[in-house]
Amino acid sequence: MRHTREFLENTLNSVEDTIRNYEQLAEHSDDPELRDVFSDLLEEELCHRDIIEQELYRIRRGGREVPEEELPIEYRGSFISRRMRGRGPRFSRW
Repeated sequence: MRHTREFLENTLNSVEDTIRNYEQLAEHSDDPELRDVFSDLLEEELCHRDIIEQELYRIRRGGREVPEEELPIEYRGSFISRRMRGRGPRFSRW
């Protein structure tokens, strides 16, 4: 479990770096279509971050599944849970 946690923490750091890069690219792009693409990629990375954070939280809680109502408030209504309820980001640009 320790190796899984370390792997997820390292992956989370990498995803957060990618999020910062996509935010900058979306913000500074002169091309509206390209800005939309970076925004969509950013939304996907935010979903990845939420999945990793929720899995890390589950591991810290002893590996048991944690229902959304038991999640800390910062994880509730996250991109992934909104997507699962049909209100999240769109993924079908192509």
